[in-house]
Amino acid sequence: GLRMVAAAGAARIVVALNFAATVSIRSVGDSPLRDNTIFHYAVDGGRVQIAGVDVEYQTMSYFRLKEVAWDAFGSRPLTGIGLDRFHVITEAAFQEGRLTEPYRAIDPHSTLPGRLAEAGVIGAATLIIFWIVIALETRRLLSQDHRHAWMATAAAAALLGTLINTMNADVMNFRFGWVVLGLVRGLRESEAAVDER
Repeated sequence: GLRMVAAAGAARIVVALNFAATVSIRSVGDSPLRDNTIFHYAVDGGRVQIAGVDVEYQTMSYFRLKEVAWDAFGSRPLTGIGLDRFHVITEAAFQEGRLTEPYRAIDPHSTLPGRLAEAGVIGAATLIIFWIVIALETRRLLSQDHRHAWMATAAAAALLGTLINTMNADVMNFRFGWVVLGLVRGLRESEAAVDER
């Protein structure tokens, strides 16, 4: 029961942090607290009324890049727009006024939406299968009784953190992630060799 409560709490935190990466609240109602600073990650702004109170906000680039990726995926769902062509659609979004100058030629800041945009369902399926294999290998490693249990636990935690970070970064370019994957594989093979002796 305690694990379920902890998992639900962690999931809520992840959702809350990802929501925080969608909009930046600049002012609420008639409050004297107003943020007029230039916000580097903002791509546009707007107003909305919530329970009769005016809320002024700016849309963040992380959210807009996911929208651009989703639109690209919708235009070619099976195969995507092609690998390494995300800059083509960000340039088009810039020309339409959906992105600002710093984001006119940028890589996708989200692993799965970026993969869907560039490689479609076919490419996304291969990415998901790859992460399933990673999860299975890590689970097997953790289930083994071995002398490097602390290292296996640290590697599993690093991979879980990386997986969570896929929402706001293209983690397939994280060098340390590949190092951890090599560590997981090496630990599995070393334990298998010990078991054979």
